[in-house]
Amino acid sequence: MTHESGYIFLVDADNRIVATGYNGAARGETECLEVGTCWRKENNVPHGQQYEKCVAVHAEANAIINCDPKYFNGTSTIYIYGCDKDNNICDSSPCLMCDRMIKNAKLNRCYYENTNTVGVKRIVKKYK
Repeated sequence: MTHESGYIFLVDADNRIVATGYNGAARGETECLEVGTCWRKENNVPHGQQYEKCVAVHAEANAIINCDPKYFNGTSTIYIYGCDKDNNICDSSPCLMCDRMIKNAKLNRCYYENTNTVGVKRIVKKYK
């Protein structure tokens, strides 16, 4: 079973880390890696679909949920990093649901890695 990890750092206008997040099961749920199986993989669900059937919470969502709302003022930035089980950089672009959460949290910028092109490319998405 492959496993991609996501790590988030949400920083304020003064470049202080004000929240972190990671991909993982919701509170009280057992991680797929602990169970030894992933429902989505077992049922051949394509990447980016049927997240509602997954126990995981995306790193972006965890960072936003755990951040003090006073930083949702249009000046904070979110940095996203993703890697596979062998620590290779993965595409870390936010899914559509997380992209909407970032917009609603009034974050200023989102930095992430895109591996869908040749090599790794750092992307900066502005939300203002």
